Amino acid sequence: MTEIAKANEIVLAHYSLLDGARTEQLTGALAEHSHSECKYHFVHPSNDVSGPAQAAHVFWNPIRESFSPLQCRQNIFMAGRNHLDNGHGVWVVSMGHFLCDWTRFWLGVKPSMKTTFVPYVAWYRIVEGAIVETVGSIYYL
Repeated sequence: MTEIAKANEIVLAHYSLLDGARTEQLTGALAEHSHSECKYHFVHPSNDVSGPAQAAHVFWNPIRESFSPLQCRQNIFMAGRNHLDNGHGVWVVSMGHFLCDWTRFWLGVKPSMKTTFVPYVAWYRIVEGAIVETVGSIYYL
């Protein structure tokens, strides 16, 4: 199997774990395929954090608490090498939307109590079989 195919499998498995995890399982789901010091670069107000526990605390838990159930629907999924980082790992991009019911306040915004589509894009850098860096963005409502 090529390095790119392996990177694709890692990220797909990562999404599968996140989709199936309950809120209290998110840190473990993130840690399964991520390096313990994985760098997460989120948009404000989550910003940059290190490690799966912090990523779960500042990004995933608040989203899961406000939008439930949360299902990731990918529209674009591809991988390759980035010549700008001197070939340090394979980058995988996933783009699509989260399908969910917006039931609780999020970032101070009142919930619509309706089914909601929240667009996202995420890049993952894979090195030696683990996610070592994530750049994620969701498009605020």
